[in-house]
Amino acid sequence: MSVLYNRQIVDIVSKIGELYLNESFSDVVFVVDGERLPAHQAILAQRCPVFKAMFSSNIDLKKQVVEVPETPFEAFKLLLKFIYTGILKLDVVNVGIVFDTMKVADTYEMEPLTEACIYYLKSIRTVDDVVDMINLAIQNSRESLIEHGMTYFCCRFAKFFSHESFNKLPVRALYRALEKPTSQVSADTIFRTFVGWMKANPSESEHFPELLKQMDLVAMEIDEIVGTLRPLNLVDANVLLDLACEHAKRKKAIIPHKSVTTSVATQCELSAKHIDDASGDKDISNEYCTFYRVPREHKMQHTFYNGCIIINLINLTRINYLEFELPDGDWSYWVEFSKDKVSWTRVIDYSKYLCRGVQELFFEKQVTRHIRICGIDPANPGMHWGYFEITRLFAYDTAEPLKVDPTTNIVIPSDNVAERRGMIIQGTNTGCAPNGMLNSDDSAYNYTSHRIGADPIIVQLPQPYLIDSMRVWMNNGSSSCSGNIQISSDKKNWTQVWSEEMFCNRTHVKFEKQPVVFMKFTGTYSDSSSLLCRLLECPAAIICGESSHCKSCSKQ
Repeated sequence: MSVLYNRQIVDIVSKIGELYLNESFSDVVFVVDGERLPAHQAILAQRCPVFKAMFSSNIDLKKQVVEVPETPFEAFKLLLKFIYTGILKLDVVNVGIVFDTMKVADTYEMEPLTEACIYYLKSIRTVDDVVDMINLAIQNSRESLIEHGMTYFCCRFAKFFSHESFNKLPVRALYRALEKPTSQVSADTIFRTFVGWMKANPSESEHFPELLKQMDLVAMEIDEIVGTLRPLNLVDANVLLDLACEHAKRKKAIIPHKSVTTSVATQCELSAKHIDDASGDKDISNEYCTFYRVPREHKMQHTFYNGCIIINLINLTRINYLEFELPDGDWSYWVEFSKDKVSWTRVIDYSKYLCRGVQELFFEKQVTRHIRICGIDPANPGMHWGYFEITRLFAYDTAEPLKVDPTTNIVIPSDNVAERRGMIIQGTNTGCAPNGMLNSDDSAYNYTSHRIGADPIIVQLPQPYLIDSMRVWMNNGSSSCSGNIQISSDKKNWTQVWSEEMFCNRTHVKFEKQPVVFMKFTGTYSDSSSLLCRLLECPAAIICGESSHCKSCSKQ
């Protein structure tokens, strides 16, 4: 049901917020680290279950003085401010204070504040702050923040490996960073950056051998590796000897890739380059992550007439992740696996979806030797001329796969895929951020817009994701507008998931979980004649604060 925008609500919230640290009518004073903080029992009791229990039996009309021992002063102030205003805001980003505030929120059973802190930390974007967040998340066992930080790290390997803050990463973060191969940074750069980390963290020397084993050093000469490590006296001589032996075995086992060949049936076959572990058929059960790569310079293509691309992995191999890059434009495809090149199992079927760019495919672990990829031009599905093409293929077995739907193998994301992989294909971006509303920056200067009555804003994801929510900040809170949001997997059939009259500010949209590739934002009325979208999270991060549609607020 739509509710007309009532400016009195804003005034009421503002007046209550003005009571924060206000002596007027206060009936309790908290003493934190020697500082006195006035407050109001009625407001605290309504917003916080611990304060409700604390003040429920108080019949003394005299102002209470409550000592709060062993609690950071700034964190307690943020707790009070959140109780009065519903907003978590720091003048300067300070990761340590936010973690202190989460501890205080847990102590006082303020789950909405905990969620707001998590959202705040996930919104930081500087390398220094992300590294600090990863460190403190590991110390405080905040798994969702560890995962978010490492995902951010892995998407920006080049930036992190060239930044001085890399040396502050904890051991656990390095293990997780090295688990996933990357094409953004050369193996030589990773090795030399790690050597710098070793020099900065000699107390972690017990982990050096295992970390070295996780690196793909086969492209480097063993003399260069040992010659760099030996003078540092940080790695035992026996460890260097083992490293040299293992390096020699891997170097010898690499089978050079064949060039792309096209048969009469326009079927292309490429032998993938095995660059991590090469122990023959033991790949199926060994402890190493099996990793195959076809470099970017090798384009793989097939004609649309009775064709497909086949990649031969040399040996039977266990994998649960496949990644490749599509050319510019929209494409559809499916992927099949086979052990003998006779019987094929379809593991990915995106023949009904529009896909673009880099495809990140997760699925249940499969033992295969051959990968077959068949592409379709969705604009001309019956076309018999032309080519389907992919580049930069990776195949490996990751220990931390994303969650997928067991029936369709479509990824169920936990992070904001709109920011990480989305593209605005229709709409006008304004400000210094090239991606407008996808920049995760709710600055008033960065937004995407469309004029009322003109073509709406459309966001495209690179592949289908199973999604059931999104969070959008539309307009600027001072003007009202009307509009709707639709989703689609093929840009032809649209489903409306939200519509509202006279809304403003942040909107949390929930809908039935379904495959989503496109999101359309249409304004039907606005005081400013345009619909402005400043921020899009998909799926939505659940927080409490300014959004009137947050699950923790009164208005749903």
